[in-house]
Amino acid sequence: MNPDYVPDFTHCVLPYVQWYQDDFVGGVRGMKAHEIGIYTMLLMEMYMRGRALDQSHDRLSRMCGADLRTFEKVLSQLIPDGKIVKLNCGYWNERCENAFRSRAKMQEQLSIASRQSWQKRRKNNGPDMPLHSDCIADAKRNSEAQNIIKETPKGVSKKRASRLSPDWQCPDDWIDEAVKAGLKRDKAVSESVRMRDWSLSSTNGKKIDWRAAWRNWYKDKLEKLPTGNGRGADGHLTNDFLFGGR
Repeated sequence: MNPDYVPDFTHCVLPYVQWYQDDFVGGVRGMKAHEIGIYTMLLMEMYMRGRALDQSHDRLSRMCGADLRTFEKVLSQLIPDGKIVKLNCGYWNERCENAFRSRAKMQEQLSIASRQSWQKRRKNNGPDMPLHSDCIADAKRNSEAQNIIKETPKGVSKKRASRLSPDWQCPDDWIDEAVKAGLKRDKAVSESVRMRDWSLSSTNGKKIDWRAAWRNWYKDKLEKLPTGNGRGADGHLTNDFLFGGR
């Protein structure tokens, strides 16, 4: 490979590669574990970037999780073995080159097939059919829209968790709900204040739905209310029984 060659396949980078395990295992057989690790990480970076690695040795060694001395020693073995090609623009690999060329060829074939299919449809449907470039743009926009939808799965709230404000007061209907469930009104009010203070002081004091948080809060208090013998659901005497109040 000519040292002046500058590979650039950034236009056809994909989040996966065809990994032939038999070929890879055969190619690294006899190498030490840290050598295989560095070699694999370099290959993955090339596949991710679609171009030669032009970073410094210090940067590449950190990317591979190795110290500089170990990285340079392994690199000095990979280059003579032909596993890594040293170009003027950076480090490259012939297997990556072949994989990207095949991918670029496949994309070109798909593009030609798409163009021919569009031309056939336009011939059948008449000149009012949108231009091929417009169809591609529409397909790209639809793809981007699908990606946006995928980022927020169905049923997941887009709201962000937040804390209660220092001057927050529990709404009357929230208090009524707790009272109806079995909590005394003064107890419900005091528990709402405790929940507010907890929200302001706790590292876990952020919630997306504070109404739901309030329900869980007062239900937890209801479970700890004393029974006829002054014991809570866990069988222990409750503070409310010992110190008065419910």
